[in-house]
Amino acid sequence: MTVYFDPPYPSVPPRCFVSPTAGMSIKPRHQHVDHNGMVYLPYLNTWSPYSSTLPELITIIASTFSADPPVYSTGPPQQQQQQQPQTIRPVNGPTATGGIGQPAASKVQPSGVVQNSSSAAGNDRRQSAYAAKLRLQEVEDRTTELIEKTREYNLARETAATAVKEAQVWLAGPKSTASTDSTNADEQESKLKSELGAQVLELVEEDCSLDEWLLGLDDALKSNSIDIEAYLREIRSTSRKQFEVRALRQKAVTQLQAAIIYKEEQEQRQRPSATTAGPSGPTINSYPAQSTGYVMAYPAPRWG
Repeated sequence: MTVYFDPPYPSVPPRCFVSPTAGMSIKPRHQHVDHNGMVYLPYLNTWSPYSSTLPELITIIASTFSADPPVYSTGPPQQQQQQQPQTIRPVNGPTATGGIGQPAASKVQPSGVVQNSSSAAGNDRRQSAYAAKLRLQEVEDRTTELIEKTREYNLARETAATAVKEAQVWLAGPKSTASTDSTNADEQESKLKSELGAQVLELVEEDCSLDEWLLGLDDALKSNSIDIEAYLREIRSTSRKQFEVRALRQKAVTQLQAAIIYKEEQEQRQRPSATTAGPSGPTINSYPAQSTGYVMAYPAPRWG
């Protein structure tokens, strides 16, 4: 076996060739070896610079060739030379035979060397084209995935904006003036508007900026402005940050919706008692408690 490591290695797989010894020839129409001796295996076609290793490749080649050897024995070449003078001895003798056979051997050897060189160059071009095709396909798949995610994020942004508008409408609705506690409720409503609403919009904006950054990385990779290692490193870091931003955004939207539902329930409870309780009836002192974290928490409700 002869293994060639091209300069892009390990980004591209090594080129492996079967080098038959004297008295051996490459088996015609072998499943994994062509007539020039180049090895073709699924492991080489799916080569990855991060998971594929040379020892594993050698193990697979040894296992494959032990089941189906790529060469066969043609017999010692000396026996053929000894048998040839015996068949033509009555005509010209060994001298004529030797004069004919030696030039023929000297002519075949250079042509074989030229053929192997051209075949190796052609295989090198095919391997480089295949590696470039794989990289281009990977970039196209990533771009398609980012476009689909961008659509999903825009839909989520519209949903969050709708929730914020509903909260603003709810906060701008009629307020109770039954007691001094209504002033505290108004202050808490304004606080909810300034904190939850601002947090939702800020997180949506940050999520979209991360999407634009990912698209910019893809453009940089296509124009060879960034290498594949730096590209993958930035993708991992940005994806991790984007995951945290989405989690916080979902938490803020959930709390905002919970506050709206709680306010509606309290208004429904106050309507029957408004005609009998008068100014001293039950009023809302505060909003329900929310889990702490990125979004501001609120105390539990009390009845006056």
